[in-house]
Amino acid sequence: MENRKLIDRDEIYFLVFFSNFFIGMLLLTIKYNFDSIQAFFVFANIDPIPFFFLFIVFIACLYYFIKIIVKKHILKKI
Repeated sequence: MENRKLIDRDEIYFLVFFSNFFIGMLLLTIKYNFDSIQAFFVFANIDPIPFFFLFIVFIACLYYFIKIIVKKHILKKI
């Protein structure tokens, strides 16, 4: 019988980065009280460090999401 994992390492990384992005976005929204997308970029110019870290987490989340899609769906069809 084959020993199979319930969840892959890439899926765990994706869940961690996605939850961190979601929590970070909530914290930034509470701190800066965005009324519109224009306010988001205005506050990003005033205090860029939290937005920069949020952007890095978003890119990591996107990377693992694409990696999961490619591994699970595209490679199985070949």
